[in-house]
Amino acid sequence: MTIYKHTQIGHLILTVFFVLLLVVVYSTEKNTEENILWQCLIIFTILGLLFSTLTISIHETYLTLAFGIGIIQKKFLITDIETYSIIKTKWYYGWGIRFTPEGRLYNVSGFDAIRLQMKDGKIYLIGSDEVNKLYEILSQIKPLSPTREN
Repeated sequence: MTIYKHTQIGHLILTVFFVLLLVVVYSTEKNTEENILWQCLIIFTILGLLFSTLTISIHETYLTLAFGIGIIQKKFLITDIETYSIIKTKWYYGWGIRFTPEGRLYNVSGFDAIRLQMKDGKIYLIGSDEVNKLYEILSQIKPLSPTREN
């Protein structure tokens, strides 16, 4: 049973990909090397489909993340979460799937995130425009000594 489900749209990511698509399309009219430009067009389209949104779902026993059309996913068992907190990520961590000094980041927009400390010591940062709601849901299903950082 799904307890929580929210899809965040990466408006900046979509805008950048759209501008890049326009540049490529415009360049194909002026350039004879159309193969390279069409390859760029295909790559930008695929990246847009893969990373334009992030859907966070919480079920009774697990939390899932799905980027874009759902090919790229990550699943966390609730029982594997040791602690969680609300944090602000640094602007230079970027968006997408990133390795940061604070842990692996999954994000499509903004700087608010939930920090998951797993029992195995791994740390994950999950970006969301609904961090407070996400925190509340986690508190209800996993009330094991959460900490809140702001």
